[in-house]
Amino acid sequence: MSLEALSTYRVASSWAMDFWIAPGFHEVALYDALEGRERSLYPARDAADISLEDVSVGIDVKTYASPYLLGQHLQHAGLGRLARYARRIIAYPDVFEQRRPAYRRILMDSAGPITNEAEFKPVSEVIEEFAA
Repeated sequence: MSLEALSTYRVASSWAMDFWIAPGFHEVALYDALEGRERSLYPARDAADISLEDVSVGIDVKTYASPYLLGQHLQHAGLGRLARYARRIIAYPDVFEQRRPAYRRILMDSAGPITNEAEFKPVSEVIEEFAA
């Protein structure tokens, strides 16, 4: 490969990888797994990561390894524009429950009243429920 060809590559900072690029892998993989459904990726300027049947279901994939931090974030920030959906799902990578089996319970305990407004599921459960 020539030096000129190498100059077209870019390296993302660790911040960009952690907060923008890596989470996108889970979002796009979930979107792909729901092929056959009426779905949108990043609808309404990212009101959710994925919507199903227009505004019936909004799915937001969160990649917080710590269920405590995610729960605190949700308590502080709320659901944002995910609240516009009739059914709201906060999904997270399965590996978080594999590493910490109590992840969902801790998340729900930490999220407080938000647990009455959204469902919390690993990505595989979302796929199992909605895959055509």
